[in-house]
Amino acid sequence: MRWGLHQDEYIAVDNFSVFFRYNYNYMNLTPRKKKILAFINRYAEKHDFAPSIPEIAEHFSLAISTIHQHLEELKTGGYLKKERNRPRGIEIDTSESMVYVPLLGIIAAGDPLHIFEESREWVAVPKKSLPKQASLFALHVKGDSMVDEGINDGDIILVKQQITAENGEKVVAVIDKEEATVKKIYKQKQKIKLQPANKNYQPLFFSANRVEVKGVVVDVLKNRTELPLRSTNSTKEPISLNIAPLKSVSNPNSMHGIYPYRGKISAIDASSIVRQLKSGVLLDPFCGSGTILYEANLAGLDTIGVDNNPLAIWIAQGKLAALKADGEQSINEVKKLIKNAQKRKKQEELSSHANKAFHEETAYEIISLIKEFNTMSDYVRACFLGTIALAARGCNHYKWTSSSVGKDIQPKQYINFYEKFINKVNKHNYDFKSDKINEIYLHDSRRLSEIIKEQSVDYVFTSPPYFNALDYTAYYARIIYNLLGCDHLEIKRGLIQTVNSYAEDMRHVLNEIIKITKKDGLIIFVVGDKKIKNQIVSGGLFFSKLLNHKPNVIIERNYTGSSSQVFDNLNKTERKEQIVVWDKSTW
Repeated sequence: MRWGLHQDEYIAVDNFSVFFRYNYNYMNLTPRKKKILAFINRYAEKHDFAPSIPEIAEHFSLAISTIHQHLEELKTGGYLKKERNRPRGIEIDTSESMVYVPLLGIIAAGDPLHIFEESREWVAVPKKSLPKQASLFALHVKGDSMVDEGINDGDIILVKQQITAENGEKVVAVIDKEEATVKKIYKQKQKIKLQPANKNYQPLFFSANRVEVKGVVVDVLKNRTELPLRSTNSTKEPISLNIAPLKSVSNPNSMHGIYPYRGKISAIDASSIVRQLKSGVLLDPFCGSGTILYEANLAGLDTIGVDNNPLAIWIAQGKLAALKADGEQSINEVKKLIKNAQKRKKQEELSSHANKAFHEETAYEIISLIKEFNTMSDYVRACFLGTIALAARGCNHYKWTSSSVGKDIQPKQYINFYEKFINKVNKHNYDFKSDKINEIYLHDSRRLSEIIKEQSVDYVFTSPPYFNALDYTAYYARIIYNLLGCDHLEIKRGLIQTVNSYAEDMRHVLNEIIKITKKDGLIIFVVGDKKIKNQIVSGGLFFSKLLNHKPNVIIERNYTGSSSQVFDNLNKTERKEQIVVWDKSTW
């Protein structure tokens, strides 16, 4: 973790140097010790030398002896260390390699639970903090029976896999091959005592043949849903990024229902994450319909969006423009467009694509407005595109879904496009406003540094295109491109959609992201599991192999409420996604 000091700058606390390790043990520190470390670093940045022990004592209104004890304990914990050759030095360790330990499920710290179920999540921990030549696994803790040993509800324990243990060791024990618990173990003749570390719980006694030791606890990672990350604000306090469970990805009653863009990230999730970030510039290199950009602008961040799909750019521009648009002015614009369109003569022939998608009268109404497409304001244009998708569904008796096109339904149902257009503009005319800067580019993210200055971006937050070639030019996009006279195949060739080149394409994108992000930049990718050739591929592990720098954390979770559920049922898969986080300040 970097606190604003370059790796070759050294400042001392008396004759100790600060050694801040990026790992979860930081969360084990008491609030007082965290504040002392933060104070030392802020003071050092301001003065170019560290505070003396009396100065620290004065700041916290504590006795010098108390501060001295805290510093000694921080030294023991590896956060302060003696620098014999550098009497004045602050050393920030950014070279520690991380390894991934499988997180297998939930373990009881209370009454035993059913034996932990297999899970596919990984915990990133510093390699040198782990026992050598040991097989390790991790478990979520449920319950409070071990609080006096520093193991709390919601923590994660790292466990060294072994079948024996010494008296007094904290073990993962399985009872009757069915229930599992974490307790201190004691052997008493033919019995086993499993001792809690909480006076409110009684010890458990079992005959020796009923208890199996699965491993010994070697470390505790504090509450896994809060990830201690570096700071970019002036006080250099750590960010705790809370990755909450995702119950649903659906939120149609919002700006994000303006158009049914394929594969868009949950607006609820995007909002939850961006609101935890400090002020700065956020880039979404695969901005799609602008969900992340919109939520980040509302959260007070300046944004940059990039996508190589024109439809995505039009929708994203519309959403962001809505944050500055005048609702009454937008309605008047639409009414004027419709008035001009009604004066035009009907087209002699409709394309086959239009005939398949729309009732004849609806199609003529759409085509009459397309003449004004390039003159529409950004927000009105996005509403126009969304209304095309809505009208196509309606003309086909709403048999088509919000995200996919079905078979040709005959006879077509007439939908008054003009009326739907006005309703759409009205519906998404929310009172949310933002004066933050936003820039949106139609560009290839494999060449980000052509349009974005190097080391200028604080955060990258994105949900990249699926690596099994989801076609973002299909369905309603295909209908729109046909109506506009665009070559969808040419557009598709410019997108990252080819399975065979996907890994190399994404490696180019990530290397470009490294160029344009600041030295303490934070990179967050939300990716998903996919079924390819009858095999489930974890998006998290896939992306973790694309850079020399391993992610600081990968979190996996299931979610529901998406239009993909029908495909999950057919393919016998669950909808999973991983949040992959790289913190450049630890590199």
